[in-house]
Amino acid sequence: MLRVRDPFSEAVCAIRRRVRAGRYVLGERLAITELALDLELSATPIREALARLAGEGLIEERRGQGYFAWRLDSVDLLELYALQELYLRFSLERSRAGSLSALKMEAWESAEEAFEDIVGWSANAALGRANRLLADRLAAPRLAEPFAFETQVDDLDALRAGRDVDDLLAAVEAYHARRITAAGMIIPVLRSLPQPVADIFPR
Repeated sequence: MLRVRDPFSEAVCAIRRRVRAGRYVLGERLAITELALDLELSATPIREALARLAGEGLIEERRGQGYFAWRLDSVDLLELYALQELYLRFSLERSRAGSLSALKMEAWESAEEAFEDIVGWSANAALGRANRLLADRLAAPRLAEPFAFETQVDDLDALRAGRDVDDLLAAVEAYHARRITAAGMIIPVLRSLPQPVADIFPR
């Protein structure tokens, strides 16, 4: 069966992948014509995709100037980590009466997956949407984190080891404390990572 092409969805997914991969971290302008050529799409779906992603808050729209990637510096990163910790604390406190068996802890393969599961546990749809956007904003810094820490700690194992909500809260706090302390190093490392010639995530 012939698959019908959806240029708008292709553009949204491709630009989101590039943001998550750290292709745009310096606040650069996202030129519609260049993206259209690069993604082999017409300008219309690119323009619509950029408007959609700006509406989500993943990129910035400047009236009369176009679309830009958010500039990310260590202060921004500190605020993003602190915000994620607040989301997780709220989710865990809201779900405190429930059993941790509702979480798929043994299946967590990344902190991002763990945090999505924890926020989902709160059954707060608005928080879930906000957390997905935050995960997109933090995806690129997470690529740099392993290179910025002086000592390697298995944060995911610490998260999985929680026996109750208080244990999990402590692991979440420790996870974010390490990153907040290292934020000043994470951004320079991120900016020094080689940029992929092609998308690192398949279409």
